[in-house]
Amino acid sequence: MHVIIKKIIKNRGTDIICSNIFVNCIDDEGGFADVEARPYKKILKNVVQDGYTRKLLDIGKWNAEAELLARSFARKNKLQEEAALYAFSCLAYGLGWLHTYPALSSARQVFASSQQPNISQGSGEKDSQDIVKDAEERAKAAEQRAKEAERVAKEAEEARLRAEEQIRLQNEKKKLIIFLLIAACIGLLIGILVVFLIQRQPQNTAPNPQPTITTTTEKPKQDRTSTPVTPPIVKDKPKTKTNPKQLKLSYGTWESKNGMSPNSINGEGILTYNKSVEITGWPGKITEKGDYIKGRFVNGKPENAYWFSKDVKLKEFLHGSSE
Repeated sequence: MHVIIKKIIKNRGTDIICSNIFVNCIDDEGGFADVEARPYKKILKNVVQDGYTRKLLDIGKWNAEAELLARSFARKNKLQEEAALYAFSCLAYGLGWLHTYPALSSARQVFASSQQPNISQGSGEKDSQDIVKDAEERAKAAEQRAKEAERVAKEAEEARLRAEEQIRLQNEKKKLIIFLLIAACIGLLIGILVVFLIQRQPQNTAPNPQPTITTTTEKPKQDRTSTPVTPPIVKDKPKTKTNPKQLKLSYGTWESKNGMSPNSINGEGILTYNKSVEITGWPGKITEKGDYIKGRFVNGKPENAYWFSKDVKLKEFLHGSSE
Protein backbone atom coordinates (compact mmCIF):
# COMPACT_ATOMS: atom_id res chain seq x y z
CA MET A 1 0.00 0.00 0.00
CA HIS A 2 2.80 2.44 0.86
CA VAL A 3 4.45 1.94 -2.58
CA ILE A 4 1.18 2.75 -4.40
CA ILE A 5 0.64 5.84 -2.19
CA LYS A 6 4.14 7.08 -3.06
CA LYS A 7 3.46 6.53 -6.79
CA ILE A 8 0.14 8.45 -6.68
CA ILE A 9 1.68 11.39 -4.78
CA LYS A 10 4.57 11.54 -7.26
CA ASN A 11 2.19 11.66 -10.24
CA ARG A 12 -0.50 13.97 -8.80
CA GLY A 13 1.17 16.03 -6.09
CA THR A 14 0.90 16.12 -2.32
CA ASP A 15 -2.55 17.73 -2.26
CA ILE A 16 -4.08 14.53 -3.65
CA ILE A 17 -4.01 12.98 -0.15
CA CYS A 18 -6.58 15.61 0.93
CA SER A 19 -8.95 14.74 -1.94
CA ASN A 20 -11.94 12.39 -1.65
CA ILE A 21 -10.69 10.46 -4.71
CA PHE A 22 -7.41 9.54 -2.99
CA VAL A 23 -8.70 6.24 -1.58
CA ASN A 24 -10.28 5.31 -4.95
CA CYS A 25 -6.96 5.97 -6.69
CA ILE A 26 -5.21 3.60 -4.27
CA ASP A 27 -7.90 0.97 -4.83
CA ASP A 28 -7.66 1.31 -8.65
CA GLU A 29 -3.89 0.77 -8.47
CA GLY A 30 -4.35 -2.34 -6.28
CA GLY A 31 -2.87 -0.68 -3.24
CA PHE A 32 -5.02 -2.60 -0.78
CA ALA A 33 -4.04 -6.04 -2.15
CA ASP A 34 -1.49 -6.63 0.61
CA VAL A 35 -3.89 -5.57 3.36
CA GLU A 36 -7.16 -7.07 2.10
CA ALA A 37 -7.81 -8.83 5.41
CA ARG A 38 -7.60 -5.48 7.19
CA PRO A 39 -9.99 -2.55 6.74
CA TYR A 40 -7.28 0.01 5.78
CA LYS A 41 -9.42 1.29 2.92
CA LYS A 42 -12.03 2.44 5.43
CA ILE A 43 -9.31 3.78 7.75
CA LEU A 44 -7.72 5.95 5.05
CA LYS A 45 -11.14 7.14 3.96
CA ASN A 46 -11.85 8.38 7.50
CA VAL A 47 -8.38 9.97 7.69
CA VAL A 48 -9.15 12.04 4.56
CA GLN A 49 -12.74 12.93 5.43
CA ASP A 50 -11.88 14.00 9.00
CA GLY A 51 -9.14 16.37 7.73
CA TYR A 52 -6.21 14.50 9.30
CA THR A 53 -4.27 14.46 6.00
CA ARG A 54 -4.35 18.26 5.93
CA LYS A 55 -3.11 18.40 9.53
CA LEU A 56 -0.35 15.95 8.63
CA LEU A 57 0.76 18.20 5.75
CA ASP A 58 0.79 21.19 8.12
CA ILE A 59 3.19 19.34 10.42
CA GLY A 60 5.47 18.76 7.42
CA LYS A 61 7.51 15.81 8.68
CA TRP A 62 7.26 12.51 10.57
CA ASN A 63 7.97 13.29 14.20
CA ALA A 64 6.44 12.91 17.62
CA GLU A 65 3.71 15.39 16.78
CA ALA A 66 2.70 13.31 13.74
CA GLU A 67 2.60 10.15 15.86
CA LEU A 68 0.39 11.91 18.43
CA LEU A 69 -1.91 12.93 15.56
CA ALA A 70 -2.18 9.26 14.51
CA ARG A 71 -2.93 8.18 18.10
CA SER A 72 -5.59 10.89 18.34
CA PHE A 73 -7.22 9.55 15.19
CA ALA A 74 -7.12 6.01 16.60
CA ARG A 75 -8.79 7.07 19.85
CA LYS A 76 -11.47 9.09 18.05
CA ASN A 77 -12.35 6.20 15.71
CA LYS A 78 -11.85 3.48 18.35
CA LEU A 79 -8.94 1.87 16.50
CA GLN A 80 -5.87 0.08 17.70
CA GLU A 81 -3.03 2.58 17.74
CA GLU A 82 -0.83 0.18 15.81
CA ALA A 83 -3.25 0.17 12.86
CA ALA A 84 -3.56 3.96 12.85
CA LEU A 85 0.22 4.39 13.07
CA TYR A 86 0.66 2.06 10.08
CA ALA A 87 -1.83 4.06 7.97
CA PHE A 88 -0.17 7.37 8.87
CA SER A 89 3.30 5.84 8.31
CA CYS A 90 2.28 4.81 4.77
CA LEU A 91 1.26 8.43 4.10
CA ALA A 92 4.57 9.68 5.51
CA TYR A 93 6.49 7.20 3.33
CA GLY A 94 4.57 8.34 0.26
CA LEU A 95 5.41 11.96 1.11
CA GLY A 96 9.10 11.08 1.37
CA TRP A 97 9.36 11.65 5.12
CA LEU A 98 10.26 8.00 5.84
CA HIS A 99 12.93 6.04 3.98
CA THR A 100 12.13 2.63 5.49
CA TYR A 101 9.03 0.58 4.80
CA PRO A 102 6.30 0.89 7.48
CA ALA A 103 5.76 -2.25 9.55
CA LEU A 104 2.39 -3.83 8.82
CA SER A 105 0.37 -4.74 11.91
CA SER A 106 -0.07 -8.44 12.40
CA ALA A 107 -3.38 -7.97 14.18
CA ARG A 108 -6.45 -8.92 12.19
CA GLN A 109 -8.89 -7.06 14.40
CA VAL A 110 -7.85 -3.40 14.11
CA PHE A 111 -11.07 -1.87 15.39
CA ALA A 112 -11.36 -1.74 19.18
CA SER A 113 -14.63 -2.94 20.68
CA SER A 114 -16.69 -0.20 22.23
CA GLN A 115 -18.13 -2.71 24.72
CA GLN A 116 -14.79 -3.96 26.05
CA PRO A 117 -12.89 -1.69 28.41
CA ASN A 118 -9.29 -1.05 27.50
CA ILE A 119 -7.45 -2.63 30.42
CA SER A 120 -4.08 -1.56 29.17
CA GLN A 121 -5.02 2.05 29.65
CA GLY A 122 -5.63 1.85 33.39
CA SER A 123 -4.62 4.97 35.16
CA GLY A 124 -2.82 6.29 32.10
CA GLU A 125 -6.10 7.03 30.27
CA LYS A 126 -6.16 10.59 31.47
CA ASP A 127 -2.56 11.10 30.38
CA SER A 128 -3.40 9.78 26.91
CA GLN A 129 -6.27 12.21 26.65
CA ASP A 130 -3.95 15.05 27.58
CA ILE A 131 -1.45 13.92 24.95
CA VAL A 132 -4.17 13.76 22.28
CA LYS A 133 -5.48 17.17 23.26
CA ASP A 134 -1.98 18.58 23.14
CA ALA A 135 -1.49 17.10 19.64
CA GLU A 136 -4.72 18.66 18.41
CA GLU A 137 -3.71 22.02 19.83
CA ARG A 138 -0.34 21.73 18.10
CA ALA A 139 -2.10 20.95 14.83
CA LYS A 140 -4.34 24.01 15.23
CA ALA A 141 -1.31 26.13 16.01
CA ALA A 142 0.41 24.84 12.87
CA GLU A 143 -2.68 25.72 10.86
CA GLN A 144 -2.67 29.24 12.33
CA ARG A 145 1.01 29.61 11.47
CA ALA A 146 0.30 28.55 7.90
CA LYS A 147 -2.49 31.13 7.61
CA GLU A 148 -0.25 33.82 9.06
CA ALA A 149 2.52 32.93 6.60
CA GLU A 150 0.02 33.13 3.76
CA ARG A 151 -1.14 36.57 4.94
CA VAL A 152 2.45 37.84 5.17
CA ALA A 153 3.20 36.52 1.69
CA LYS A 154 0.10 38.25 0.33
CA GLU A 155 1.11 41.57 1.92
CA ALA A 156 4.63 41.20 0.50
CA GLU A 157 3.21 40.59 -2.96
CA GLU A 158 0.98 43.67 -2.70
CA ALA A 159 3.97 45.77 -1.59
CA ARG A 160 5.99 44.48 -4.53
CA LEU A 161 3.22 45.39 -6.97
CA ARG A 162 2.94 48.90 -5.48
CA ALA A 163 6.70 49.38 -5.81
CA GLU A 164 6.64 48.26 -9.45
CA GLU A 165 3.75 50.64 -10.20
CA GLN A 166 5.63 53.53 -8.58
CA ILE A 167 8.75 52.75 -10.62
CA ARG A 168 6.66 52.57 -13.80
CA LEU A 169 5.10 55.99 -13.10
CA GLN A 170 8.52 57.51 -12.44
CA ASN A 171 9.86 56.11 -15.71
CA GLU A 172 6.89 57.50 -17.63
CA LYS A 173 7.42 60.90 -16.00
CA LYS A 174 11.09 60.87 -17.03
CA LYS A 175 10.15 59.95 -20.59
CA LEU A 176 7.63 62.81 -20.74
CA ILE A 177 10.23 65.33 -19.49
CA ILE A 178 12.77 64.13 -22.06
CA PHE A 179 10.17 64.37 -24.82
CA LEU A 180 9.26 67.94 -23.83
CA LEU A 181 12.94 68.94 -23.75
CA ILE A 182 13.53 67.48 -27.20
CA ALA A 183 10.42 69.24 -28.55
CA ALA A 184 11.60 72.55 -27.05
CA CYS A 185 15.06 72.16 -28.62
CA ILE A 186 13.54 71.37 -32.01
CA GLY A 187 11.25 74.42 -31.75
CA LEU A 188 14.22 76.64 -30.83
CA LEU A 189 16.27 75.36 -33.79
CA ILE A 190 13.35 75.98 -36.17
CA GLY A 191 12.99 79.55 -34.84
CA ILE A 192 16.71 80.25 -35.32
CA LEU A 193 16.55 78.86 -38.87
CA VAL A 194 13.55 81.05 -39.77
CA VAL A 195 15.29 84.17 -38.45
CA PHE A 196 18.45 83.29 -40.39
CA LEU A 197 16.53 82.81 -43.65
CA ILE A 198 14.69 86.12 -43.19
CA GLN A 199 17.97 87.94 -42.68
CA ARG A 200 19.46 86.34 -45.81
CA GLN A 201 16.70 87.70 -48.08
CA PRO A 202 17.95 90.64 -50.33
CA GLN A 203 16.54 94.06 -49.47
CA ASN A 204 15.71 96.66 -52.21
CA THR A 205 17.56 99.82 -51.10
CA ALA A 206 17.49 101.69 -54.43
CA PRO A 207 15.88 105.16 -54.10
CA ASN A 208 12.63 105.91 -55.89
CA PRO A 209 13.25 107.80 -59.18
CA GLN A 210 12.22 111.44 -59.05
CA PRO A 211 10.22 112.82 -61.97
CA THR A 212 12.11 115.27 -64.24
CA ILE A 213 10.49 118.71 -64.64
CA THR A 214 10.85 120.17 -68.13
CA THR A 215 10.75 123.98 -68.34
CA THR A 216 11.04 124.40 -72.09
CA THR A 217 8.12 124.33 -74.46
CA GLU A 218 10.12 122.97 -77.36
CA LYS A 219 9.33 119.47 -78.52
CA PRO A 220 12.20 117.08 -78.27
CA LYS A 221 13.72 116.13 -81.53
CA GLN A 222 13.34 112.58 -82.69
CA ASP A 223 16.46 110.58 -82.70
CA ARG A 224 16.67 109.35 -86.22
CA THR A 225 19.40 106.89 -85.29
CA SER A 226 17.19 104.99 -82.82
CA THR A 227 16.51 101.32 -83.51
CA PRO A 228 13.12 100.73 -85.15
CA VAL A 229 10.60 98.82 -83.08
CA THR A 230 9.92 95.34 -84.39
CA PRO A 231 6.21 94.47 -84.28
CA PRO A 232 5.38 91.42 -82.12
CA ILE A 233 4.87 88.15 -83.89
CA VAL A 234 1.40 86.77 -83.24
CA LYS A 235 1.38 83.01 -83.08
CA ASP A 236 -1.64 80.92 -83.80
CA LYS A 237 -3.47 79.52 -80.77
CA PRO A 238 -2.35 75.95 -80.28
CA LYS A 239 -4.95 73.38 -80.92
CA THR A 240 -6.25 71.42 -77.96
CA LYS A 241 -4.83 67.93 -77.91
CA THR A 242 -6.58 64.95 -76.48
CA ASN A 243 -4.95 63.56 -73.32
CA PRO A 244 -3.46 60.23 -74.44
CA LYS A 245 -4.00 58.84 -70.91
CA GLN A 246 -7.79 59.33 -70.98
CA LEU A 247 -10.41 57.00 -72.41
CA LYS A 248 -13.94 58.30 -73.02
CA LEU A 249 -16.68 55.85 -72.05
CA SER A 250 -20.45 55.89 -72.41
CA TYR A 251 -20.83 56.28 -68.66
CA GLY A 252 -17.71 58.29 -67.78
CA THR A 253 -13.99 58.77 -68.27
CA TRP A 254 -11.05 56.47 -67.54
CA GLU A 255 -7.69 58.11 -66.81
CA SER A 256 -4.66 55.83 -66.58
CA LYS A 257 -2.31 56.92 -63.83
CA ASN A 258 0.93 55.68 -65.40
CA GLY A 259 -0.16 55.69 -69.04
CA MET A 260 0.41 51.96 -69.32
CA SER A 261 -3.21 51.13 -70.29
CA PRO A 262 -4.90 54.21 -71.82
CA ASN A 263 -7.17 52.11 -74.05
CA SER A 264 -8.36 49.59 -71.45
CA ILE A 265 -9.43 49.87 -67.80
CA ASN A 266 -6.46 48.11 -66.25
CA GLY A 267 -3.78 49.02 -63.73
CA GLU A 268 -3.68 52.13 -61.54
CA GLY A 269 -6.02 54.97 -62.50
CA ILE A 270 -9.21 56.97 -61.87
CA LEU A 271 -12.65 56.09 -63.27
CA THR A 272 -15.07 59.07 -63.14
CA TYR A 273 -18.82 58.47 -63.68
CA ASN A 274 -21.11 60.98 -65.43
CA LYS A 275 -24.26 59.04 -64.57
CA SER A 276 -25.60 56.40 -62.21
CA VAL A 277 -24.49 52.88 -63.15
CA GLU A 278 -23.65 49.64 -61.38
CA ILE A 279 -19.97 49.19 -60.57
CA THR A 280 -18.42 46.42 -62.66
CA GLY A 281 -17.79 43.34 -60.55
CA TRP A 282 -19.75 44.72 -57.57
CA PRO A 283 -23.44 43.80 -57.92
CA GLY A 284 -25.82 46.10 -56.07
CA LYS A 285 -23.33 48.99 -55.77
CA ILE A 286 -24.73 51.95 -57.79
CA THR A 287 -22.75 55.12 -58.41
CA GLU A 288 -24.08 58.66 -58.63
CA LYS A 289 -23.20 61.33 -61.15
CA GLY A 290 -19.81 62.79 -60.26
CA ASP A 291 -18.62 59.76 -58.25
CA TYR A 292 -15.17 58.41 -58.99
CA ILE A 293 -13.14 55.36 -58.07
CA LYS A 294 -9.39 55.66 -57.56
CA GLY A 295 -7.06 52.68 -57.34
CA ARG A 296 -6.28 49.43 -59.12
CA PHE A 297 -8.51 47.95 -61.86
CA VAL A 298 -8.50 44.54 -63.51
CA ASN A 299 -10.51 44.34 -66.76
CA GLY A 300 -12.77 47.14 -65.62
CA LYS A 301 -13.27 45.76 -62.10
CA PRO A 302 -11.99 47.88 -59.22
CA GLU A 303 -9.84 45.85 -56.81
CA ASN A 304 -8.20 47.50 -53.81
CA ALA A 305 -9.69 50.85 -54.83
CA TYR A 306 -11.40 53.77 -53.03
CA TRP A 307 -14.90 54.91 -54.00
CA PHE A 308 -15.41 58.68 -53.53
CA SER A 309 -18.44 60.93 -53.94
CA LYS A 310 -18.50 64.09 -56.03
CA ASP A 311 -17.62 66.19 -52.94
CA VAL A 312 -14.56 63.98 -52.24
CA LYS A 313 -16.06 61.97 -49.40
CA LEU A 314 -15.02 58.31 -49.07
CA LYS A 315 -17.99 56.03 -49.59
CA GLU A 316 -16.34 52.63 -49.45
CA PHE A 317 -13.07 50.75 -49.87
CA LEU A 318 -13.47 48.04 -52.54
CA HIS A 319 -11.08 45.33 -51.33
CA GLY A 320 -10.79 42.61 -53.99
CA SER A 321 -13.70 41.57 -56.17
CA SER A 322 -17.05 40.41 -54.87
CA GLU A 323 -17.55 38.02 -57.79
